[in-house]
Amino acid sequence: MLFRSVIHHYDAASAQCATDLLSLYGQLNSAGGATILGTPFGNGTQTLGPGVYKILSAGTLHLSLTLDAGGNPNAVFIFQIQGALSTDPGSSINLINGALACNVFWKVEGAANMDAGSTMRGTVVANNGAINMYAGDTLEGRALSINGAVNIYTIRAYIPTGCGAGIPTLTQWGLIILTLLLLTVGMVLVYKTQNVLVMAGAIKQDVKPSLFERSL
Repeated sequence: MLFRSVIHHYDAASAQCATDLLSLYGQLNSAGGATILGTPFGNGTQTLGPGVYKILSAGTLHLSLTLDAGGNPNAVFIFQIQGALSTDPGSSINLINGALACNVFWKVEGAANMDAGSTMRGTVVANNGAINMYAGDTLEGRALSINGAVNIYTIRAYIPTGCGAGIPTLTQWGLIILTLLLLTVGMVLVYKTQNVLVMAGAIKQDVKPSLFERSL
C-alpha cells in the first residue's frame, strides 16, 4: 500500500482537521438561495449552472448530470441533500465550460452510496452516515464523513485540478486525516500505470480561507 502523503493519527493536525470538517459542513448547510431539485436527478439530460441546489429528501443520481460553469473557473456548485445520496450503476457527474471538481460540494444528511461504475466529482460531506464506493467507481474529489465509515474498494481516485485552493480551512492533509481519525476506513484504490499497481488511501488539496470568496 502506497500513501501519497503523511498519515496523522490523533495528533494536533488531525484534531484541527476534525474542526475544519465541521466548519465546512456548517458553511454548506447554511448556504442560502437554494433551487429545489426533484429526484431522481440528472436523467442524462439535466444541465445546471452555478448555484445552490437542494433535494428535500433522499436523492438519486440517474444516468448523468452536467454542471456548466459558463466559462467561469470560479463557479461554485453546492448540493444540499436532506437525506441519503445514491447513484445508479454507471451514472456520472460531467463538468463543462470550465467547471472544476474542486468547486463542487455535496452535503449529504445520511449515507452516500455510489453504485458500481459511477463517476463522482466534487467533495462529498456525509453527516451521520457512511460513504461507500464500489468496484469501477471513479472519484475526482474527496470523500469525508463526520460520523461514519468511508469504504472505498478498487476505485480510481484523482486529485481535483485547476483550483489551487478549493474550500475553506481544510488542512493540506484533510482527507488522509479524516478518513483515519474520524472514520472506520476501508479504503482501497487500485490504479494501473505501466503495469504498476498504485494503491492510495486519500487525496490532498490546498485550500482558501472561505468558500464564499468564490462566485456562485
